[in-house]
Amino acid sequence: KKATFTGTTAQNTEQIIARGFEYKKEADAWSTAVDLTATGSANITATTPTLEEDIEYVVRAYAETNSGKTYGDELDFEIVSGEIIPPVVTTDEAVVNDDATVVFTGTTTENTEAITARGFEYKKETESWSSAEDIVATGTTTITATTPVLVEDQRYMVRAYAETASGKTYGEELDFEITSSLSSIDINSLDITLYPNPATNTTTINIKGVDGKVIISIIDIQGRTITSVDKNSSENEIKHSFDLEGLAKGVYYIRVDAKNSIKTQKLIAQ
Repeated sequence: KKATFTGTTAQNTEQIIARGFEYKKEADAWSTAVDLTATGSANITATTPTLEEDIEYVVRAYAETNSGKTYGDELDFEIVSGEIIPPVVTTDEAVVNDDATVVFTGTTTENTEAITARGFEYKKETESWSSAEDIVATGTTTITATTPVLVEDQRYMVRAYAETASGKTYGEELDFEITSSLSSIDINSLDITLYPNPATNTTTINIKGVDGKVIISIIDIQGRTITSVDKNSSENEIKHSFDLEGLAKGVYYIRVDAKNSIKTQKLIAQ
């Protein structure tokens, strides 16, 4: 609840030795005014300390010479007690990885208070939010975090949050499930190499130990499929290059669906 004053001064026959502003409550006399030294010369500015809310004030700029102070117009202003508007928070769909870890994403937008912390809370569906795990997110507008390995055959709930001086504001509560099929798949049967990674224009995936047809997909951190191709193996190997032109910078996952085997690789697009 501070006020910033601005004004202009122009020198005439006497040299200006000081510039500033005086301000007071409207009901008080100018003899009680607070004097603020300004920065600048032709254009001057100064900022008050914190002022009282719902009070009418009056301010006037001045330039001081050896003959005394010359004042500008007297203008009034008021510090109005404002309503606190919480930040806007969204929770996006969780992405469950093959190793039973989960990637959370969401968005946060500041309003009247600064956001001091961003993160996610998650819990088993049958538990209360008071027992939820809190995981700190990276990012500001778009936020993300990855859990440790979670329990199989278990349904969970997650919600994003942004914390301000007034407390936490939450996004929508979404559910997700860790299924035992994730760990029962033989993820070690595939030998996958992705290069370059991080990548700018193209990246190439090389898959060894594969038999028959596979589906190779690029998936964003919201779990949406960006592109997908079907490839047949030759001598138990598949090589395919993805064109990354037009792909936004960020983290993606390359998912390989083969017979009795699923595996994902993280891809960083630059």
